[in-house]
Amino acid sequence: MDFGVMKVPVNEKLPDGKLLRPFTKGWMGISANSKHPDVAAEYLKYLYSYEYQKKLMAQGGFVSVRGDLGEKDIENEHMRRYYQYAMEQSIAVPNPVAENGNIELVYSMIQPVVPDFGDIASSIFSGKEIYKKELKNYASQMQENLERSVETVKKQKDISLSDFNYKDGR
Repeated sequence: MDFGVMKVPVNEKLPDGKLLRPFTKGWMGISANSKHPDVAAEYLKYLYSYEYQKKLMAQGGFVSVRGDLGEKDIENEHMRRYYQYAMEQSIAVPNPVAENGNIELVYSMIQPVVPDFGDIASSIFSGKEIYKKELKNYASQMQENLERSVETVKKQKDISLSDFNYKDGR
């Protein structure tokens, strides 16, 4: 069966009716404790190489983080349509950590909330009707943890809660 590709339902209240497209850059690195950093470096070079990324994109496996690869390089029709819809329905946002490195310190301190979002989302499929209450509780606890972490980091670094907002107020 071929269900095709559809657009994501978007809340009309969003500015421009668009979702945020998070910063998408390469995220893998080499551990400082690596026994073979030279081999790891060669492996990463290959993973991010033009040739390898182009091959994966052509097959429809994913969208590359490389700026020199894009829609023109996607041969799989479903993936190409997905890419087109994603670009049409979203706006790119900068990496907040690149703008203020102290944000990473806050993220490193935030305590996890249990049940987490994945646990709550999976409960929807099991037929539980309490997920709305659980999601509200989760959001409230995450906000409290964020605020507590910001206050802790703020004692030594330049950081505020507003640093976690995107430029358009989201």
